[in-house]
Amino acid sequence: MSDTKLLKKIIDGQSAMHASLLSELNKGLDNLKREISDLEKSLKQDIHRLENKVDKNSKRLDLIGRQTAFLEDDTLTKEEFEELEQRVTKVEEVLAVV
Repeated sequence: MSDTKLLKKIIDGQSAMHASLLSELNKGLDNLKREISDLEKSLKQDIHRLENKVDKNSKRLDLIGRQTAFLEDDTLTKEEFEELEQRVTKVEEVLAVV
């Protein structure tokens, strides 16, 4: 066999090996892109679910905050509480007599 034919066969073999490796790399990249896409979708779903939980919890905290504010508005002041204590003492004295 002549040197040129031998060299041509070597080059053809390397070219075929290169094409095969390139094909395998492209398949691997396609699989990697698909996996990344799936992970991205999963993360978006998880983030969406967490945002919904945060929204529900913040609404609950807002409700608790409003309820606390309303309770605070309804509580007795120090003066009102002292008057109440005097009234209770008067009622106790009346009940003790009866």
